[in-house]
Amino acid sequence: MNLLHFIKELFKLATPSKKPLRILIVLSILSELAAIPGPFLFAWILDKAINDFSMQHLYTFIGIILILQVFQATLGLFSVKLNRQFSLESANRLRISFCEHLLHLPYDFFLNNNAGGQSNSFLNDVDDIDDAISGVVAGGVRPILKLVFYGLAILIWNPIIGILAVLVIPLTILGQRKIRVLAHVSSMEKVNIREEIVSTTSEAVANISVVKSFTMEDMMEDRVGSLSAAYKDSGIYLETYQSAMRSSANVMLAFMQYSFFIVGAYLVMIDQLGIPAFLGQILLVGRFLGPLNDLFAYRTVLVKSNAAIHRVRETMDLDREGSQESRTLEEIPSVEHGVDLQVRDLHFCFHKDLPLISAWSFDLKPGETVALVGASGSGKTTLLNLILGMFEDYTGEISLNGNELKTVRLEAIRAKCGVVFQEHILFNASVRDNLSIGFVQHSEENRDEQIWQALDLAHAADFIRELPDGLDTIIGTNGVKLSGGQRQRLALARVILRNPPLLFLDEATRALDSISEGHIQEALKSVFKDRSSLVIAHRLSTIVDADKILVIHDGQIVEQGTHQELFANDGMYQKLFEAQVEGFINWEDLEGES
Repeated sequence: MNLLHFIKELFKLATPSKKPLRILIVLSILSELAAIPGPFLFAWILDKAINDFSMQHLYTFIGIILILQVFQATLGLFSVKLNRQFSLESANRLRISFCEHLLHLPYDFFLNNNAGGQSNSFLNDVDDIDDAISGVVAGGVRPILKLVFYGLAILIWNPIIGILAVLVIPLTILGQRKIRVLAHVSSMEKVNIREEIVSTTSEAVANISVVKSFTMEDMMEDRVGSLSAAYKDSGIYLETYQSAMRSSANVMLAFMQYSFFIVGAYLVMIDQLGIPAFLGQILLVGRFLGPLNDLFAYRTVLVKSNAAIHRVRETMDLDREGSQESRTLEEIPSVEHGVDLQVRDLHFCFHKDLPLISAWSFDLKPGETVALVGASGSGKTTLLNLILGMFEDYTGEISLNGNELKTVRLEAIRAKCGVVFQEHILFNASVRDNLSIGFVQHSEENRDEQIWQALDLAHAADFIRELPDGLDTIIGTNGVKLSGGQRQRLALARVILRNPPLLFLDEATRALDSISEGHIQEALKSVFKDRSSLVIAHRLSTIVDADKILVIHDGQIVEQGTHQELFANDGMYQKLFEAQVEGFINWEDLEGES
């Protein structure tokens, strides 16, 4: 990646305001223009000192130099402040836009990518890019301006020296070409290994109970240790390549500088160049070579940041979920007592030729409860995800209140839904903050009163009152400080607060004891009232009152009806229900007998 392309990619990602950048470039141009007269004035005062010296000449020289230096210093002060402000604002905007884009990526992106890697991109990669942004003017733009201005000045003053100076640039770049490629590969490898370290460590901490119970500490230490060793080696290789780049640049610049001395001295010897002009040109050449050093130093930052930019750009270029042009409906019209959900000839598969859902058709009318039963992996939870728009590549039709979901914006669909997931998804925050997620259209007034009502309904109020700080108690990552049943009741209270017209319960009572489950089943009767509910259950005793039960087998709906109708059919549902009553609840074994 060349420097100009790198800067272009940098600005694409951070999308900074162009105004401060333009001001910085103008300040840099003025500052460099003010520096150009220095070598010419130096040659002039030397010539006067040799041939026609007077104090007036010295005063003129000192006065002009002081004015130019003060002017440059003033511009430099403003440039430093504006440059840092510019880089911080750009990095801040990048963090915000990256996070915002990441949260709106399709659900299957997160299934196929580890969360630790994305966190690594969000933190480490953006920090690397911040380093590049902060140095883009001082390390990239300003040295280029210096090369242009000083190169033109040398060419005008002495074309021979000027041509020799200009040749330095392509020769040095060509000399570093192979090293730059190796450095880029090493940088990418280092970033990828860093992601693996973060991912492995995060996974171990997130599953610490499994790690400890299976005494996996040594295994995890060995895994992280081997990755850390590989990270160290890649860092050594990268530093070696960067040192080689710097050393080759220094050798080339030193060689060219001595070449200037030799050529200049020869021109003096043949009376083609005076000594004052020679010394002034040597000073000008030194100022020309200085920016090359700055550019080569910035290239080491470029190599480090290039991998980060590539990874972040790769994520930012992904299409967002629900980005199809067909999704034009901003809001789903409401109906009384819930929603009218229709599923017609629905097909879906995760992998080609392995259908998960085949030809499903059913209705969920306003105020009704439909239950799904079947073996694990039969597509029950996947149906909920399809309705929520987590997966979008299904065939057939899913309509809500007469509107095909593929024509509705995802925000409008999800605003109609409330979900209690199989896993208890809670945040490392207070009980109040976790429950407040449920407030979508509620006012701030009487919020705590509504929270306590929801907790009472979910039979969670008693244990919340016993917590050290009540509603203000921090419950830990994913509610780790609570029991499984307590977490599930909090999740139920949260969806009660949301008050959605369409309710999804995915094994909502599976972690509860029989007494708590009985209380919640009573509570759910009032929750189900005046709304449509889709319930997934393995414990069939919890769905006997459902308006319709769908029995799923091999990706198809093989039976549907009420509990009484299905129980009288002497089919799969009846066998499963009787087996559960007798204490034989393994669905897969039951299927083998049928």
